[in-house]
Amino acid sequence: MRAEKDSLWIRPRIEAEFEVKCPGEDDRPEKSLMHFGFLARHVGDGQTREWPFWCSDYHGSTALTFEPAGPDVETRWSIAAAFWELLLEAHTPLADYEDSMFHSGCGLTIRFGKRGGVWFYEDADTGKSCLD
Repeated sequence: MRAEKDSLWIRPRIEAEFEVKCPGEDDRPEKSLMHFGFLARHVGDGQTREWPFWCSDYHGSTALTFEPAGPDVETRWSIAAAFWELLLEAHTPLADYEDSMFHSGCGLTIRFGKRGGVWFYEDADTGKSCLD
């Protein structure tokens, strides 16, 4: 799978590990395959700190985002490292799934997911792969 379409496997991994469902196309950012909100919590020094962050993508390239007034850069890196480590070390089997997104720039619907254990990202009208 091409690295710029990493959200194809990150989405079902998040769904499996956190037992959540991805919002539907109308509730995700434009040209996004997924959008999940999280809350990082740090307990120490007699206090609890919490920071919201989001895991989303643009055209299948995944990123974590924090509020501008969120944690300092070092804490953001620490949160991101723990988050990715959790997902990369997970062993829950990934179920097949299918979803779509409308690409307003070129006026077509992209169908994507995992079918019969094979990742796909294709034109919904023609079935032609957009991964090539």
